[in-house]
Amino acid sequence: ASLKPVLESILEYKKHNIWIELTSLIIPGHNDSKRWIKHISSWIKTNLGEETPLHLSRFHPDYKFLDLEPTKIQVLKDLFREAKKNLKYVYIGNVSEPEYQSTFCSSCGNLIIKRNGSEVDFEHLKCRKCNALLEGTFD
Repeated sequence: ASLKPVLESILEYKKHNIWIELTSLIIPGHNDSKRWIKHISSWIKTNLGEETPLHLSRFHPDYKFLDLEPTKIQVLKDLFREAKKNLKYVYIGNVSEPEYQSTFCSSCGNLIIKRNGSEVDFEHLKCRKCNALLEGTFD
C-alpha cells in the first residue's frame, strides 16, 4: 500500500482550510523510531503547519499482529518529545496518562483542556494565563 494518496488527500483538505488532526498507530519494529517521528513531524510542520495535532496511538496485539508486543509506553514518550520539537500539539492515545492526552497552551504551557480517557474538562478555548487562543475548529 502506498502512503502517497493519503498524503495527497491530506494536502487537499488543508488547501480547503479543513481542520486536520492526524493519528498514527505506533507499531513496534515498524514505525517506532526517532528517525521516523522526526521525518513525519517535520513533514507535518512544513506541509500542514506546526499547529496540526498529531496523535500517537499505542499498539496492542490484535487480529494479524498477535505476535508483536504492545508499544512500550517509554517509546511513546520518547516519540512524543521528539515530535514536540516540530509540532505544538502532540498526544499519546491508548494509555492512561492524562498529561500526554491533555492540551497545553503552546505559548506558556498552561493546561487548557484536561483529558483522561474519554473524560474532557475545559471551560474556555483560550489560555487563562496568557490569553492565547487555542487553534482548531470547535463546533
